Amino acid sequence: MTDLLNVAGLCTCEVDSDGIASLFDPAVVVAALHDMTCIWPASSIQVGSYRYFARQQVFDDRPGAVRMLSLPREITHAQVPEARRLIPVMEGGHWKATIVVSVDDGAFRIDNAEHVASANAIERRLVDLDLLPQFSDL
Repeated sequence: MTDLLNVAGLCTCEVDSDGIASLFDPAVVVAALHDMTCIWPASSIQVGSYRYFARQQVFDDRPGAVRMLSLPREITHAQVPEARRLIPVMEGGHWKATIVVSVDDGAFRIDNAEHVASANAIERRLVDLDLLPQFSDL
């Protein structure tokens, strides 16, 4: 998980999941991502493999969808039908962020062509809709 926060610069908080079996459970990851989104006013939070970011992500200059991506905006299924799930993060009755889930049947596998294709399609759709910011804009 990588949490990117723009506070007069870029702040990164990374969590290494090696050896944490519960992080293969999508419900656990969604709960952790939801809580992170509520705690930090992040410009994006990405959940996924470093290998995906380095080799398979569509846009090098933007956050990647990978397994899950949280963006501080309302995103609907009508906008991004490629997403397996879109989970709203609400705060005080207001939409704070959306968690975009590309794979919800276990851990994201970079050697699984369907997983990679799903994340890539989401990234392309978000860019087409001007919903996936460039890192320089964060």
